[in-house]
Amino acid sequence: GLIKFIDWFNFQLLDDSGNPFSEKKYLILLPDGTDREGTLNEIGQGSEKDLPPGKLTIILPESGHVFGL
Repeated sequence: GLIKFIDWFNFQLLDDSGNPFSEKKYLILLPDGTDREGTLNEIGQGSEKDLPPGKLTIILPESGHVFGL
């Protein structure tokens, strides 16, 4: 059979002063063209699993911040 690569990702988002983006909604653009939505916790952390391998882009829609990974 074919090998299917699946990844996971834990992350924390901080502003330029080092303060967490606490409890903000995020959008992750995945390399396969799909996206995922979630909400960061009180210390700006999020977690996603079963991701296709490749580069990710995280957007905070409320503030317009974009993080490329």
